[in-house]
Amino acid sequence: MYKKITIIIVIILGLALAAVFASRSKVNNFVPKSAKISVTASFYPLAYFAEQVGGDRVSIQSITPNGTEPHDFEPTPQDIITLRSSRVFFYNGNGVDAWADRVQPELIVGGVKVVAVSDAVSLMPTPVEQMVDDEREDKRIFNQFDPHIWLDPIRARQIAELIRDTLIVVDPSGADYYRGQFSDLSGRLTALDTDYTKSLASCATRDVIVSHYAFNYVAERYNLKLYAIAGMSPEAEPSAKHLAELTRLVKEKNITTIFFETLVSPRLAETLAKETGAVTNVLNPIEGLTSEDLSAGKNYETIMRDNLSALTTAMLCQ
Repeated sequence: MYKKITIIIVIILGLALAAVFASRSKVNNFVPKSAKISVTASFYPLAYFAEQVGGDRVSIQSITPNGTEPHDFEPTPQDIITLRSSRVFFYNGNGVDAWADRVQPELIVGGVKVVAVSDAVSLMPTPVEQMVDDEREDKRIFNQFDPHIWLDPIRARQIAELIRDTLIVVDPSGADYYRGQFSDLSGRLTALDTDYTKSLASCATRDVIVSHYAFNYVAERYNLKLYAIAGMSPEAEPSAKHLAELTRLVKEKNITTIFFETLVSPRLAETLAKETGAVTNVLNPIEGLTSEDLSAGKNYETIMRDNLSALTTAMLCQ
C-alpha cells in the first residue's frame, strides 16, 4: 500500500517538475515586443529576408512604403527618426536606394549598425548599352553596378546569410535561433533556384522583353537574352528610335509577350504589344508590394514563382 502511494507521489512530482521546466522553456524563448531587435530595411525584399531570418526576435520596418517605386523614393523626417531609433539598418546600395548612402554617416554616428547587403554578393557591371538611349536621363547618373541582386535566388541566399551574421553580432543570445531560421530560408531559396534551372532549360526562345533592366542577374543565371523598353531606371523615357528597334525585334523574333511591372505605368508595354500583336504580362521586379499583392497574401517567394510561370509561358518552355 505504502509502496503504491510512494510511486504515485513520485509520478506527481515528476509531472510537476516537467511542467515547471516546460514553462521556463517557453519563457526563455518568448521575446517581449519591447525587447525585440529593431531592424529597418530600405525597401521590401530586404525587409522580407530580415523578417524570415529574424523571426520572432526582431521587429522589422521597411522605410519605402508598399506600393512605392524605390528608385525615386525619398525618406520623410519621420522616416529618419525611425531609422535613428533602429539597432540595424539594411540597405541595398548601387542606386536603387540612393538616399540610404546619404543618411548612413549620420546613422553610424548615432550608433545604428548600417549594412549594405550588396557587399555580400558578386556584382554585375552595368552594360553601357543599358545606360544610353534615354531622352530624359544623363547616362552618367547610373551606377557602375546593377543593383537588382535580390532577383537571383543564389544571391538572395547570400544576402540572407549576411543578415543572419549581422543579427548574431547584435543579438548573440539568439545565434542558434537565427541559424535555424536562415537554414529554413536557405533551403527554400535553393529549391527556387532548382525550379528556375529546370523550368527554363528547354525553351523555344531565350529572348525576353522587359519594362526595365531589372532582370540581368536572372538572365545571367538562367541564360536569357533581355531587351528593355526603358534603361536601368523604370522611369526612364525611351527614344522613338529605341521603340522602333524593339518593334522590329519583336516581329523578327516572333516574341509573344511584352512584360510590364506592377509599380510603374504599363503604357509603353501596351503600346508596343498593340503595334506588334504581342500580349502583355507582369514580370515583377519585387521592389515593393501592391495593395493587391498584400490582399492576396503574396510575398517575395510566391512572386518569384509567379515570375517563373510567366517566363515559361512567354518563352514556350517544355
